[in-house]
Amino acid sequence: MGLIGPRVAVWGLLLLALGLVVLGCSRPEEKPLVRIGILNLIKGAENNVAAFKEGMAAKGYVEGKDIVYLYPGLLGAPSEAEEVARKMVEDRLDMILAMSTQAALAAKKATSGTAIPVVFGPCHDPVESGVVESLARPGGNLTGVRVRGSNAKMLDWLLQADPRVKAIYVPYHKENITARQSFADLKIAADALGIELLVAEVGSPEDLRNALANIPESANALWATHSFLIMSHLDDFVQTAIARRIPVVSPGNRQENGVLLTYGANFTKIGTAVSVLADRILKGATPAEIPVETVEYSLGLNLKTAEAIGLHMSDALLNQADDIVR
Repeated sequence: MGLIGPRVAVWGLLLLALGLVVLGCSRPEEKPLVRIGILNLIKGAENNVAAFKEGMAAKGYVEGKDIVYLYPGLLGAPSEAEEVARKMVEDRLDMILAMSTQAALAAKKATSGTAIPVVFGPCHDPVESGVVESLARPGGNLTGVRVRGSNAKMLDWLLQADPRVKAIYVPYHKENITARQSFADLKIAADALGIELLVAEVGSPEDLRNALANIPESANALWATHSFLIMSHLDDFVQTAIARRIPVVSPGNRQENGVLLTYGANFTKIGTAVSVLADRILKGATPAEIPVETVEYSLGLNLKTAEAIGLHMSDALLNQADDIVR
């Protein structure tokens, strides 16, 4: 059956459970439950889902009474997100939360021609990716939270953590639009600082494994760019970097995964911000006129990984960190 069949079967069970909830809880005089479907293509982003639910609860939406979330769990590929999004539209859900650029694109395609609103968070660059028309006036039925813009500062943090870095190895998923955007930002920043980028183009898990097994001797740091392929194999990046005793960095709050240094949007903050947008839409606002937001970036450090590669983190850097794994 492949990846899609089992997930659609899971979706059927979720709908059955929802039906039982409605039969058990609703009364004629009560308003119907708000039904929100969640598309997640980001491994390790459960904090995003939890923060979104907590944000909705803080606004008065009681799960099981006022609102229900249909969440089939982490999806295995963008094609699976498209299939699940189609099922969400067929079942006429009230809203879709799309987590990642690919999930947002899947939701946009599935909801085309309908009035079903989509809130996305995170999405790397929704304008360049074709998710919305502009940040100020998204147009259509989508709005949400973007995360592009942290790479230049993240490179600066890396050089503060390890001034010896002169060449960075970057496995790069060229076919992924988010990866292309992320790499373009990194290259501009690296060129300005005279840092060499050693690039390995990858298109599959096997390509990525081969790339990580053949890091050039001159590389003294490893960079994990945004993309579904790369983020799904972040553990491999961490293990490889520790074996080579070089820093590994990545956007987002990935220090919990063992990444030495992270700088980007925190999943919890994203989920909270998206809940605000969802509440506005459910109360009558139009997604087309709600500006896309950019949440505050956070610096994360993992001192266990620093110790494993023999790198001392200065007090100056530690004092500026938002999150530290000790």
